[in-house]
Amino acid sequence: MSIRLIIALLILCLMPDAKAENVVGIHTVSIHLPQKQQSNTNPGLYIRHDSGATAGCYFNSIRRTSCYVGGSVEWGPFGLTLGGVTGYAKKHGGHSGSPISPFFAASVRGPEVFGVRPRVAYVPGRAVKSSDVFSLMIEKGF
Repeated sequence: MSIRLIIALLILCLMPDAKAENVVGIHTVSIHLPQKQQSNTNPGLYIRHDSGATAGCYFNSIRRTSCYVGGSVEWGPFGLTLGGVTGYAKKHGGHSGSPISPFFAASVRGPEVFGVRPRVAYVPGRAVKSSDVFSLMIEKGF
């Protein structure tokens, strides 16, 4: 992991949203652009602490389990998460030369409906994957 990424994570962790809350979320489905035989069904779970610390696991687009840890910050409905993710190593059919790869996700949170909120995330596909990804998550604050 590069020193720039580590510095960026530290900065993010020091800048929590004033309205931050603990969140548990469910990874659901994704759209890969361009589509290259990836799985668009990506179930998983994540937690985000009110400090911004974020961790989760999901069934990834190359049909492997991925786990990640990072830092998140939100400005109103908009969010940004940086961290490290497993499950995309070349030896398992991925595109990463390392067992842990950096990741970046920009997201927007929808309005609360029946006690839960949708979140749509964009993950650029240059570092770990060959496709850009839009993912849908459902989350609940507590």
